[in-house]
Amino acid sequence: MNNILLIMPDFFSTKSDIVSALESNGYNVVSYSDRPSKSNFIKSLIRINRLFVALRTKRYIRRIVRENKEKHFYRIIVINGQSFTVNHVKYLLKNVNHDKSVFYMWDALSFLPYNEKLIKLFNYSITFNIHDYRSKKFDFFLPLYISNEYSKPFINNEYKWDLSFVGTGKPKKIEFLRYAIKYCRENNLKALFYIYLPSKLMFIYNKIFCKEYKGLKKDFFKFDKLSHDEIKNIYSQSRCILDSGNENEGGLSLRVFEILGLNKKLILTNKNIENYIFYRKEQFLISCKEIEIEKNFLDSPLATNKNIELYKINNWVRLLIDPQNINIKNILKS
Repeated sequence: MNNILLIMPDFFSTKSDIVSALESNGYNVVSYSDRPSKSNFIKSLIRINRLFVALRTKRYIRRIVRENKEKHFYRIIVINGQSFTVNHVKYLLKNVNHDKSVFYMWDALSFLPYNEKLIKLFNYSITFNIHDYRSKKFDFFLPLYISNEYSKPFINNEYKWDLSFVGTGKPKKIEFLRYAIKYCRENNLKALFYIYLPSKLMFIYNKIFCKEYKGLKKDFFKFDKLSHDEIKNIYSQSRCILDSGNENEGGLSLRVFEILGLNKKLILTNKNIENYIFYRKEQFLISCKEIEIEKNFLDSPLATNKNIELYKINNWVRLLIDPQNINIKNILKS
């Protein structure tokens, strides 16, 4: 059985999703976080400058090498690698026995500019960001995936809400969400907004330092993280889902692929979705700050989208492992 060394963020269930899919494809997976600690303090330092934790990350990389010195890996896969410097990656790749290495980014280079130094250290580099791919800084383009949790379409004709949102309350999203709430009230749309923050301390911090939080009260947010089943239950009772991603984002969020798998309707700000083969206007409504929803969009039936097999996670990990098999014509319109 071939071994895979997977180093990636601990982001909700994404790591367990990817590990399970790799194991389903017959690989033995050894996984680590791409940060030396899960503490919020360390995460904050990394966001400011990864060099603040460089020594701690160095010790962490050496531990990974020490724990795997007797193994041979078919692939070393690093996703995002937010805490890693060039020296960290060089040491890892030099001292862990492997066939090929893969670097995948599900953030834009504009968000993690230092990662441009890491790209050339790997055998294969892949991005989910269409702009970064077209800049020719990466070898391959591969959007995100449909997890097994979201791979079965709903069959439901009874709805509790016209529109629902489940997501984080990051400051950059707040203006859009406040407008969406106002729009739903003014247009008599039944709506559910579950705006999540991981702690009340984060609310206090944002309230002090982020102008977007001006006038917001604590009860605007929810502090309990929903499970997959709870989220899917909300989606199943909603005519349409709202995504609040940045309209200038070059990559599609996981929310898009959840909706693809469930065959639901989605309102989003990311115009880049029009470039994808699976895009269809009856399923995806592109909106800017001023949301306008035609009744026909909410009420019209939705046929099954046939262009999604590529993105199911068991297929997706095969392309992550061997990206030379990616056919861009199966992803983007010409």
